Amino acid sequence: MDKQAVLERVRLNLKRHRMPNAELEVVEDGVRQDNGFWYVPVKPSTPLSRSFEFYDALAVAEDELDSEDKLNVLLVPVYNQPDE
Repeated sequence: MDKQAVLERVRLNLKRHRMPNAELEVVEDGVRQDNGFWYVPVKPSTPLSRSFEFYDALAVAEDELDSEDKLNVLLVPVYNQPDE
């Protein structure tokens, strides 16, 4: 499966795991494949007050991508850096 097909499936899956005040967005520039795994950076669209919900959503999404789509995907949490 190529990068664009993986990104399409990941994005579709992430839409099912919306956060209360944020959507989960793929950081396409950071996507890479290594040893049969796709590493896909994901960030919330807005800062989160409860980061554990973000981690939980990513874990569930990874499990679904594995079981439903047979994809070896690691969703890498990324946070927006505050303005300095």
